[in-house]
Amino acid sequence: MTILLTATGTKFVLLTSLTEPSADTVLQKVYEAYGDAVMKNPFHTPEMPIRTEGFDTRITAIIGSGHGT
Repeated sequence: MTILLTATGTKFVLLTSLTEPSADTVLQKVYEAYGDAVMKNPFHTPEMPIRTEGFDTRITAIIGSGHGT
């Protein structure tokens, strides 16, 4: 398990095998996608689900690839 705690208090948790070397990189890329979809969107309400196709596509590309590229 890898945890990324942001300066704003948001936590990102990634469950992987203990030998997964790229977990930190994957979480950093997820945080970047989150920042683009939520933090830069004046119409997003905090604590609400993220419902943008671009965010879903980006997360699928990051997580689905298995190595954050």
